[in-house]
Amino acid sequence: MEKGGNKEIPMDRVSTGPAGSTLEIFGVTFDDDGDYICEASNGEGAPITYTSAIIVRAAPYWDPNPPDDTTIAPRESVTMTCQAGGSPASSISWLINGKPESEVEANPRRTITSGQGSGQIIVTNAEQSDSAVFQCVAKNIYGEEITSVFLNVLAIPAEIRKRPLASYEEAEGETVEMRCEPYGKPNPTVTWSFEGTKITPGGRFTVEEGGSDDGMLRITELEKTDSGMYNCNVTNDFGTDAASPRLIVRKQTTVTEGPGAAEVTANENIVLKCVVDSDPDLELVVLWEFEGVEIDTEVNKNRYKLGSDNSLTVITARKQDGGEYTCKAITTFKSDSSTSTDTASGTVTVLTIPDPPNNVMVVNTNDLQADISGHQHSRNTPITEYTISTLQNMIIVGES
Repeated sequence: MEKGGNKEIPMDRVSTGPAGSTLEIFGVTFDDDGDYICEASNGEGAPITYTSAIIVRAAPYWDPNPPDDTTIAPRESVTMTCQAGGSPASSISWLINGKPESEVEANPRRTITSGQGSGQIIVTNAEQSDSAVFQCVAKNIYGEEITSVFLNVLAIPAEIRKRPLASYEEAEGETVEMRCEPYGKPNPTVTWSFEGTKITPGGRFTVEEGGSDDGMLRITELEKTDSGMYNCNVTNDFGTDAASPRLIVRKQTTVTEGPGAAEVTANENIVLKCVVDSDPDLELVVLWEFEGVEIDTEVNKNRYKLGSDNSLTVITARKQDGGEYTCKAITTFKSDSSTSTDTASGTVTVLTIPDPPNNVMVVNTNDLQADISGHQHSRNTPITEYTISTLQNMIIVGES
């Protein structure tokens, strides 16, 4: 048995009876529509054929999906399309709030089209009175499908849904983001100004459009001159809303002169510098660390002294005082407790008398030479020479 037009029979969805005398198709689709040819032969004479036609019919169905509810603002326009499949082809008609078009008062802003397989409703320059529930009806001899779609013409005065903070405080060179998310129908326009002058987006200034950051003002690489009063204004045909945040740009906290690398002889004092440039209106805190651990100058008064100029004095330096020292300068903003921080580090080398050699041994000797090895810690002081003495009966008899 074969399908006419050189088309293949869907063998995964068919079964045949005894000797192929019957053909059963499961899960029929439109692709199964067509002529099917049965050929019979018993080996005697010419085979005989019989053609059967399958015509696939279907009740209406949405193709691909029914239309969605729609919300628009006054004076906007919208097109709602309804498409349906079916065999024979589905006819499309519309109801308005449950009534046929012929029973509803004519509306010059509304155009309705009906037909085979597709229909549309177009509303132009909408008014709030155009809000309605439209029913799309798809029908053929095998059935009927109805779906409803709501057109909502909504006028909402502009408002700020997510308002900026009352004030922002950031350091020079940083980025500030001030929210001002608009809401309303029709969609409001967002305008930012600084000290009464409209901000034109570009360069360091960006005003986001759309998405979760809609209306946000972003300023990068902040400068002191950016300090002042900002205004966000949102407006549409039905209302206006505004917010006025203040921005304070602080001087960036910077360590202009740090401890640097230094050498000190054991038992001497060493002074480590930490010169800081910071905003004069903010409290400056300077902390010192040794090898990554904060130094408590109150607890260790006998070892460290913090100067009025933020310097650190290491008192009577010992060999264990050698290592990396870091000064950390911190200023805290008043508005949100965020900070501006800078650090500088330097390594201190404490010079001490070398330790005596250990594990000294003679590793190779002959009549003219002896090789001696051992371990030595210089304690940061360069070793300039070694003295090797020869003992006999615990008396030095030679040196080299």
